[in-house]
Amino acid sequence: MKNLCVLFCFLFLGNTIIAQTKFEKESRLSVHMVPDQAKQFVYQLLASKQVKWYHEIHETGQSIEAKTKYQNKKYSIEFNMDGSLQDIEVETHKDDISVKTYANITNVLETKFDKHWIKKIQIQYIGSKEALLTFFKSGHPNNITTNYEIVLKGKTKNDKALYEYLFNEEGTLKSTKTIIFRNTDNIQF
Repeated sequence: MKNLCVLFCFLFLGNTIIAQTKFEKESRLSVHMVPDQAKQFVYQLLASKQVKWYHEIHETGQSIEAKTKYQNKKYSIEFNMDGSLQDIEVETHKDDISVKTYANITNVLETKFDKHWIKKIQIQYIGSKEALLTFFKSGHPNNITTNYEIVLKGKTKNDKALYEYLFNEEGTLKSTKTIIFRNTDNIQF
């Protein structure tokens, strides 16, 4: 009976993960328009002088994003409009994910699609500024949440689209978004 209850909860809760759409519009942002606390955090974190700043409009609002390459890795650091930190994403490869976690991710994707092609994998780190600075300097993950954001092209019998999947550190699905592109072929007045 206990196993039946667990199975029911798993099936019920598994279907509550709602697929959403993802729309992003990025435009370059002058460094003079970036809040000081965002600039200071990026410099403390990476000491990189080659940072490109973006204003991003997305389905849930607006944000400021710093993009840079540091020690051969691509970083994306997202802030609220007031300069408070949201998350840090570092582009990675599947070989950098534990075998067990990647197997869990693969199992989810294979049940959703007939075929899929992974375009990009990012490790997403969420935590306080202090915890993230400590983590990136020393490698100690205290009070840090780690997720994996995967952009992929997925094909089913009825559809083919670009998706963003978010998994937790163990490879459990957290969210799914269909990526929507803005049609720029039309002349707009």
